[in-house]
Amino acid sequence: MANSLTNLAELASVIGRLERAVLLWGAAGWLYDSIGAHTDDYDRAAAQAQLDDATFASAWAAGRAMTLEQAIAYVLEGSDVDSVSSIATTTPQ
Repeated sequence: MANSLTNLAELASVIGRLERAVLLWGAAGWLYDSIGAHTDDYDRAAAQAQLDDATFASAWAAGRAMTLEQAIAYVLEGSDVDSVSSIATTTPQ
């Protein structure tokens, strides 16, 4: 799942949906952390350089706060990150 979220984040980045990409990288990041895996931050750093600090931090925090079910629903609905504030700030399980 973490690899799939990372791949979708990379795709979002390529097509210019950087906030969505950062949110998905955040969601993938906590999954990687939960299994003790290291991730390459190169793509995330490139997106961060193109977004203002507040936008990046908001999208990253929202992704990190998602449960796996929320991340899957987010991907399936194809929503924009404009609704970042509507994502529950629950601790991932």
